[in-house]
Amino acid sequence: MIYYNIVIAILIFIALIFKKNIGIYICSTIFFLFAAFRAPSVGTDVSGYFSVFDDLLNHTIYEQVFNSGLPSSRDPFFYIIVRILKTVGISNQMILALIALLVAISYGFIIYKYSCDYFMTYLLLFCLRFYIFTFSGLRAAVAQSILILALPLLFDGKKIKFVIWIIIASLFHKSALFSLFMVPLVLLKNISVILLSGIIIIVLDFYTNIFSTVTNYITILSTYENYIIIPKENTRSGLTTIVIYLAISIIYLLFFLNKKKQDKMDNINYKFYKITIFGVLFYILNLRYPNASRIGDFFCIYYCILLPNMLNKIGEKYNENIIIKIMLVLLLIIQFNVYGAGAGSDNYIFFWNK
Repeated sequence: MIYYNIVIAILIFIALIFKKNIGIYICSTIFFLFAAFRAPSVGTDVSGYFSVFDDLLNHTIYEQVFNSGLPSSRDPFFYIIVRILKTVGISNQMILALIALLVAISYGFIIYKYSCDYFMTYLLLFCLRFYIFTFSGLRAAVAQSILILALPLLFDGKKIKFVIWIIIASLFHKSALFSLFMVPLVLLKNISVILLSGIIIIVLDFYTNIFSTVTNYITILSTYENYIIIPKENTRSGLTTIVIYLAISIIYLLFFLNKKKQDKMDNINYKFYKITIFGVLFYILNLRYPNASRIGDFFCIYYCILLPNMLNKIGEKYNENIIIKIMLVLLLIIQFNVYGAGAGSDNYIFFWNK
């Protein structure tokens, strides 16, 4: 865990020295380098990905797409891109670096555009393991990055263009299709509809497994049944995320939801809030279904922006912002060191030491 704590220390140092623009550039560069220089043993799936990458040129594109016995048929568009890169001599490690670059760019973009506190957003992404998950879920990392870059289209009312980008993201990981729910979520004016729907789904699923039953009929998602259909033991409970989100909800309900006058930033935060409420549904389902949090990540990643924005708003009124942030930073660092990086990433090593 020493390398992870070094990164946390660097983030704190950057926050103390640099303002937003330069700080975001440096933090994103740190995120890029840390992910790009990792060994394939860091993360649960990377070695398997490398095996598939090395086998791609042994098959035709037709086999790669239509032969269900090949892992590359799962999300063939991703592997076609990889195949092209391999054909021109790009190494597996360089492919990791390219994905790391896309993730870092997407984070920097969304933080620059919407976050009021770049340091706290980067720290949340790191300590809540949204960023570290990209060490394992390469295809999901690409899909999430595409959606993050496309999010302003949704917030600006360009719904059709955003849906097109969802479809493009789903070519890399089909679970991105769940992001279609973002469109009605942003349009809904009353969050009680979201809350009530979530409660009904969870209760019905507990007694009838309705979520599993419905998902069984969605053919395009059949290859992801281990995410959301078969209840069994899993390694990522999502409890930390749920607890922190409950705290966020309390803060939001107390200070912002009933404000008579909403400024532009309040409206953006409200959109983030509605999206992330839906994401927490998947974290709760994750207590029953393995890896349902991977779908929740497409929604919940945005509360790494929402929470700092809310704390800044409170700070404007109560002058207690710095104390709250110090406490939150300490809690995040403690829980990260207690629970670890997770997903096979605890023992970080550089690729040249593998």
